[in-house]
Amino acid sequence: TFFGHRLNIFANTGFLFSKFDSSVRRAIRKAEKSGLTVEIARTAAAVREYYALHRQTRKRHGLPPQSLKFFLNIHDRILSQNMGMVIIARHNNQPVASAICFHAGAEAIEKERSVW
Repeated sequence: TFFGHRLNIFANTGFLFSKFDSSVRRAIRKAEKSGLTVEIARTAAAVREYYALHRQTRKRHGLPPQSLKFFLNIHDRILSQNMGMVIIARHNNQPVASAICFHAGAEAIEKERSVW
């Protein structure tokens, strides 16, 4: 079994924010105050930053990481075709979390996320 989530990303951001649970709104405000920033990119450099966190996460879980070539192929064949993105959260300009997402039409899929 799995769970799916749908979110109208074209809605007003204030409206979307109001629909979050109060604990989520509180966490977002705390992140903003602490200087956490989020970057969305489609570059090979962003994929490499993602990969550095991916390796750390997999090591912490006792699992081997997929190869860098695998993720660079994702960049070449998917991200560079505007069918996905790398999302990187930074604190004091250091990457602390990242995710790779794919999208086609109205559907989006999170490939994988890594956290420092």
